[in-house]
Amino acid sequence: MHLPAATAYLTAVTTASPPSHLQRVVAWLHRQPLKFLWLLVLWMAFVLPWLQRDQNKPGEFYPFSNLPMYSSFAPSTYYVYVTDLADQPVAIKFLSGQVLSNIKKTYESELKKQKSKAGGSIKLADLPIEKRHEAGNATLHWLVPFCHADQLAQLGGLRLRQVSIDYREGRIEKTELPVGEVHAPTAPAP
Repeated sequence: MHLPAATAYLTAVTTASPPSHLQRVVAWLHRQPLKFLWLLVLWMAFVLPWLQRDQNKPGEFYPFSNLPMYSSFAPSTYYVYVTDLADQPVAIKFLSGQVLSNIKKTYESELKKQKSKAGGSIKLADLPIEKRHEAGNATLHWLVPFCHADQLAQLGGLRLRQVSIDYREGRIEKTELPVGEVHAPTAPAP
């Protein structure tokens, strides 16, 4: 370095005011390889909450939405599964190619049909057991054509079981009941 250049540099360094906090942050951001990502992080961490500070629900969309389906759960729900006539669970995917979610949807649509027949003012969970049996039997009759005939014959038939899960008084209660039964179709005698 030449002497005048070095002197000018030292004079500039010693006489210049120190950079502000904002200038240091901006300089730091310029040195980062993923500038846009850091800008997004700063936006979501500081600017977005500041902009939403006067809302009824501050932070409603930060960083995740407060969707009711994820923030609160119904006090009761149920699931269904399929057993053989000895009440041993059956791997229904291998037997029929169907998944339990499809069976539950079919069962629920059959329950809704039974509800409309009963007048429609009753809740699905409060349907009488006879109506649930009709819905369960209809579901199993829907399922049988999908099943491999030889495997179904070995099982002798299928049962649909409903497991209700209720949250009451700080406890989880589980109730299981059979809601449908179908026997394997017999081959006609030759």
